[in-house]
Amino acid sequence: MNMTDKDKLNFILIVAGIIVFAIGVFLSQDQSFSIIYSIVMILGASAFGHGMGELIQSKLMQSNEDFLKRKDIERTKEQAEFMGMKAKAKTFDVLSKLFPVFMLVLAIMRESFTTIMLLLALYILLWGIFIYKLNRQYKKKKSQ
Repeated sequence: MNMTDKDKLNFILIVAGIIVFAIGVFLSQDQSFSIIYSIVMILGASAFGHGMGELIQSKLMQSNEDFLKRKDIERTKEQAEFMGMKAKAKTFDVLSKLFPVFMLVLAIMRESFTTIMLLLALYILLWGIFIYKLNRQYKKKKSQ
């Protein structure tokens, strides 16, 4: 089995965690500084647990190609969704800046008052929908 650099680092972390934990146990026999030694034991156990968890996850991911494929597909899908949302946000930003300019140009061209008011109502509706959807998202996030 091939060990990557990350696996070697995790193995070193496991060994170091065991050693630090053992030092904490050995030194905790003296009751004068038991809190400090307890902290040393906790650090050793934490290093051991982290290293072991990372090593197990790495081995599972190496042995299960289906899992890797699904994870890659999910990551790609999430990236595509994020890029789509980012593009929509940029489009909304541009639209919210160009729309008033367009209304101003129509007013300078002495377009009918009704046309300009309809465009203004559409612009206000656009921002109203944005605020409504944003409020729904905050409420949805808050309830989770």
